[in-house]
Amino acid sequence: MPSPSLAPDAIRVLAVISNKGGVGKTTVATNLAIFLRALDEDLPILVLSTDDQRVVDRMFGVTDAKPGRDLADGWARGRLDGVIQTGQYGVDWVPSTGDLAALRGSAESPAALRACLEATARSGLVIVDTKSDLERLTVCALHAADLVIAPVADHASLLEVEKLLSLAPHPARVRVLQTLVDRRTRISPSGPLLARALRDEIARRGWRRFDVELSRSPRLELLNSESDRPRSVLHDARGTAVHREFRRLAVEVMRALEPRETAPPRVPAPPARPAERGDERDLLRWFRTRYDASGR
Repeated sequence: MPSPSLAPDAIRVLAVISNKGGVGKTTVATNLAIFLRALDEDLPILVLSTDDQRVVDRMFGVTDAKPGRDLADGWARGRLDGVIQTGQYGVDWVPSTGDLAALRGSAESPAALRACLEATARSGLVIVDTKSDLERLTVCALHAADLVIAPVADHASLLEVEKLLSLAPHPARVRVLQTLVDRRTRISPSGPLLARALRDEIARRGWRRFDVELSRSPRLELLNSESDRPRSVLHDARGTAVHREFRRLAVEVMRALEPRETAPPRVPAPPARPAERGDERDLLRWFRTRYDASGR
């Protein structure tokens, strides 16, 4: 089966958002960028973060890069040309800012980030990592996104999805991703029983979700903590469950971002209803035809 791909001249925006910390937002955003780049080497990928922890900078920045302008500078100008840097793994990135107050000053409109990205001379995919809040910068990311990943690792983060959906201009673009799933066979509060309960609750609420779930991985925790520079799952966690899961997630994300039809397919009108006293088989056939045509 061929890998999904995006239109080469389009810009698509993916945002990873949760009001709760510790659910793996930045891990998902950075590693997904690397897997997506490996999945389609012709797809330009840009990563930026509205957080001030600079994990994106440490992940993608090269050691000899010179300090320069950051996200706050580009956003204030209304375009990111001249701010974007070429990074590791073939992924471009925008230096994060330590001056979040200045960044918020450029985000007075929820449409500000989308306008900035569309004014930038760039195509491909933009991945936005966000701070653990639902304030002005995160709302801009939410409004800019063609697809929103909402990580859920426990009941507290599940409840935060409700708030996220209430703010989303397009709730159908929000998809839940279960993260930090403990797949150990022994029973534990964070084990498979919790994952199943969360899955059932997500289904009960009718939320869209990714089929894949990301495992809690000791290897991944080591990659994020053994040095100042995080290491990638793609290159340093081969053979693990989380490596396979990230690749599946990358495929799901690409399929979710593929161009949609500009107009819905034409549904043929159902045939006229037969007379009430007509043949019972004709009446049953009419109901079946109407069901098939309407999809209800």
